Parts: sequence; structure tokens; C-alpha cells
Amino acid sequence: MFARRPTLLYPKQAPCLSRKVFNLSKAIKSLESKGSSSSAQTYTIIKKFNHPQPLIYELVSRVDLYHEFIPYCTSSFITERSPITNEPTIAGLRVGFQAFDEEFSCDLQCERPKLVIAKSITHSLFQVLETEWEIKAVDKNQSVATLNLKYEFKSQLYNKVSSLFAKKVASLMTKAFEKRAFEVSRDVNEMDKYTTFIEK
Repeated sequence: MFARRPTLLYPKQAPCLSRKVFNLSKAIKSLESKGSSSSAQTYTIIKKFNHPQPLIYELVSRVDLYHEFIPYCTSSFITERSPITNEPTIAGLRVGFQAFDEEFSCDLQCERPKLVIAKSITHSLFQVLETEWEIKAVDKNQSVATLNLKYEFKSQLYNKVSSLFAKKVASLMTKAFEKRAFEVSRDVNEMDKYTTFIEK
């Protein structure tokens, strides 16, 4: 009889896990194949807040306090107010992230407590940069805010890749306002910053 060969046992191999790597060059080529346009791009996000309309309006219009809660905002300011309504008419902020450092000044159009429109007037990156917040009351304690973002970079490269992150930026902003509203509504010290404008 023939001797039976011993069975060779090999250790089980772990399943191969593939990691998806963002390929910027590939993304740009994909966008180029779809054609490019120099016109401004727009994006809209709608957010429901469990907070009253006057509070959300105040958080949006008080640009000078953005540096306290907006990600990557290192400073913010209001330089002019309407002599009639005392609403801000010119404001700005500085954004810093790694090697990026840019300051924006904007013309503001504020209609209490429902509308804040900002149009950038001093910038080096954009041809067009506009935001529009429309805030509507759902009831006494809830509101819905619609953020309309319109932008066009001076760099065509930035224009081609901006669609990859515009949604994330808008979502990041609305989440920052949601968190701020929660903090202000529960902290007397934070609320005091807005008591000049918000009726208790």
C-alpha cells in the first residue's frame, strides 16, 4: 500500500480589504470630460431648527461672532450698521486652514427676522461669492432656514473641483449654526451676547 501524503495546512488568509483613495487628478479629468463652464455655481440646503426664528436670524446676522463657532473662522467683524435699523450693512471674516488664509468683506442686506444676504466685495479667490439665508417660522419654537450659496472662483481648476466639496461645506455650516443655537439657548452667558436684539 502506498503511504498517504500528509495534508499541508496553510493558515487562512485574511480577506483583502481595498481602500478607496481620492484621486484628484482623476476627478478633474472626469469633470473636464463633462465640459466646463465659467458661470457661477449654486447650491441650496434646507435645515429645520428646533429653535425660534428670531434666534436663528440673530445667529446668522451677527457676523462678528462667527469666529466663536464657525469652523476655520479665525476672526470676524462688523464695520458698519444701518443708522435707521441698526442692522449690520458691512461685515467680514477671516478663514484660515493650513496654508490657506483669506479675509472676506461683505455687503449685508438684513430684513429682521427673515432674511440675510451677503455679497463679498473684497476677495482674491472668487469672482462671485454670495450667500442668502431665508428663515421662516414653523411655530413659536421651530424654524426652517434655507441657505442659498452662489460662487465662482477666479481659478478654473478650483471651479472644476469645487462641486466635490460644496455640499460638505454647506452642511458643515448649517451644523455649526445648529450647535450654536443649542448652546445659546441653554447658556445664560452665551445668550447675553444676543440679548440686545432678542426679546427674552
